[in-house]
Order: sequence, then C-alpha cells, then structure tokens
Amino acid sequence: LNLEDGGSVDLAPFMDNTDNQNLTAATLTGTVLEIEIEGGTSVSVDLSSLLADIQAQLDDHEERITAREECECGHVGISPEENEGFVDRPILYQNIPNPFNNTSMIKYYIPQTSNNGNLVISDNMGQIISMIELNDKGYGSTHVNAEGLAPGPYYYTLYVDEVLIDTKIMIVQ
Repeated sequence: LNLEDGGSVDLAPFMDNTDNQNLTAATLTGTVLEIEIEGGTSVSVDLSSLLADIQAQLDDHEERITAREECECGHVGISPEENEGFVDRPILYQNIPNPFNNTSMIKYYIPQTSNNGNLVISDNMGQIISMIELNDKGYGSTHVNAEGLAPGPYYYTLYVDEVLIDTKIMIVQ
C-alpha cells in the first residue's frame, strides 16, 4: 500500500492471496488503518510505530533548524560584548529592498579591532561603479541610489583591512 506522503505499508502478512477479493475502502483513524475487503471482511493495521518514527525524525529536524536559526541570527543587531560566544568578525548583509528602483540600504559590521573598511560596488562586467570608505566601526549602513544605473545585477563587496570579506548581489529594476 503506497501512501500519499511517499511512504508505504507492506500488507503481505495480512493477505493469504488465495482469493480474488478486491479492496473496497481504506480509512485512517488516528494511527489505525482500517482496510475493507470485498465480501465484508476487514483488517486493521496499527501504524503507530511507523508514525512514531516519522514524528521522531520531524522533531529532530525541527530542533536542528531551530539551532541553526539561533546560531545564524542570534547576534544580528547586538554588539559583540552583549552576545557571549559571538565571533567578532566582519559581516556584510543583503541589501534591503532587493530588487530596488530608487534607493537601497546595505548594512555591515566592522570589528573595533579593524583599521579600515571599504564597500566596492561593481557592474555585471566587473567595472567599479562606486567605492565607499567605511570609517565607523561596529554596525553601520550605507544607501545606494539607483539614479544613473541601468537596470540589472550589480555586486557589492566588503573589504576590511584590504581583505575581501564577502560579496553580495543586488538588482536594480
């Protein structure tokens, strides 16, 4: 028996294969699958062990997703001193909104121990459109104006102490 969710149940132990009776109905109530066979015969199959395994897998996946979300997002907007265990490293965030047709904001984080930061914006051919010096340490943001930019993809790259940290893509409409 194949289930809609891709699972299956082996009904061979419940069938003697000596008659030509057809399945007339199958009903799932809670964890019990009731199978009605032509001629009034029915068989009940308890699926609780199968469902318990699936539920355990779902619970495990949910715990892992929650742990990743906390790990990735737990420090956003909080200074390193306020978030114990946070690795003090430069961060480049995705611009908001993206795509955009007027102005977009790019957020970043530059550690206090860094000397300098630059944000380089280039077009799809690699030509530098703008280079912005980032003099403030900690969390900061800058705005990009789409005026004079042709619609299409553009790249922005964060350099801290002349080391490439990250590159993201933004779309001008």
